[in-house]
Amino acid sequence: MKLTSFLLKQHNGWLAKLKWKFQGKRNVFDTGAITSLQNRGIAVVDAIDYVKKKNNHDYVPRLQESASETNQFSSSYLFSDSNVLVYGKQAQVLTKSIMLNALPENMERKFATLKLPTDIERSMHQSVLVSHLLDAEQKKSPIRVPLRPNKPKHIIRKEYSITDNRKNSLMASRLINHCERYFGHTESLKKRVVNDVRFMVPIVRNGDDIQLNLKAETFIASKKPIEPFNVSVNISVPDISPLSQTISIPFEENVEKKCSYPIKTNSSFSHPHTVLIHYSNLDVKNLFEEPVTSEQFESRAIMKGFTVAASRAKTIYGDNVKILQEPITVQVVQLDGKRIQFGIFQLNTLDLDEINGPTNYWFRKPEMLLYDECIYKEGRPLLTNYNFDVFKLMSIFYSN
Repeated sequence: MKLTSFLLKQHNGWLAKLKWKFQGKRNVFDTGAITSLQNRGIAVVDAIDYVKKKNNHDYVPRLQESASETNQFSSSYLFSDSNVLVYGKQAQVLTKSIMLNALPENMERKFATLKLPTDIERSMHQSVLVSHLLDAEQKKSPIRVPLRPNKPKHIIRKEYSITDNRKNSLMASRLINHCERYFGHTESLKKRVVNDVRFMVPIVRNGDDIQLNLKAETFIASKKPIEPFNVSVNISVPDISPLSQTISIPFEENVEKKCSYPIKTNSSFSHPHTVLIHYSNLDVKNLFEEPVTSEQFESRAIMKGFTVAASRAKTIYGDNVKILQEPITVQVVQLDGKRIQFGIFQLNTLDLDEINGPTNYWFRKPEMLLYDECIYKEGRPLLTNYNFDVFKLMSIFYSN
């Protein structure tokens, strides 16, 4: 359109210019969001000022730098996320811990008396359906070869479904979201949630160097540490002789010996609170191709709880610490979509070769099933026997 063209009063271009002219002069009304955030103790900073000044605020926990020039490489045993121990007692021997078949008394009392609102239970029931059936992700499932000896050329149909990692990730996030919804801002402001963080710590057991390199898919950090539990029991660490403590742990060359805790110690949210770890039969397997047992499932939770607590202890007290000034307590929740294991690991000592002396504690609840069946039946999603105790335990862990 030329500049000399005559525009009528009702011309679309002319009206669009007028609209932008008037809309650009509109005032921004105060919605009250800033006042509400400030009343809850949340600092509000202008985005432009934050980018220009690059202030180092503690909105989220500050992560440690992954690279280090002082890392050492040597031959040692390496326990990682895909490894699994022979059975549960091996984890107790490696971590010098005793197993207590109940949670601490105060938590057991809370669990017996806690009653959840009906809307929370109904919402959590729906979240299980969404995580396992109604999510939009569809990827090719692993091939399950049927036993058909009379049909060797049978064509196996390709199946698509939600992956195990996606199910576990959705369940973990929904458990935390419902806890935040149930307890409100007062409790959630004391914690921060970080995803996919790695904990590394080297230990020595009977002269064998072992490097623990484990990942926590969801890590909850808090402003204050969990208070240690005072327990007086006469239980000793189990004996697995003639088996070696390092049996089933692969020995590798050029292993990076490093102690790493992902959050900086000067952060406001540096204390470990709860780790939610994922399990999948596709990623975790035995060396001898046997299915993973319930004891092995639990031993994996023990090792991850110990790794988180030990890396935190060495970050605070130094790499050569043996006796801790204060025990470090970490809550562990392990889930595979259907099974869930709740436990608490309390690190009292890192003097693992000392026969006499304090031991570490592993408080546990028996393995629980989230449901019996979650499938499509006649084209409709079906969830049977949903276990409401799972969220009750998770809420107690979150508020501890």
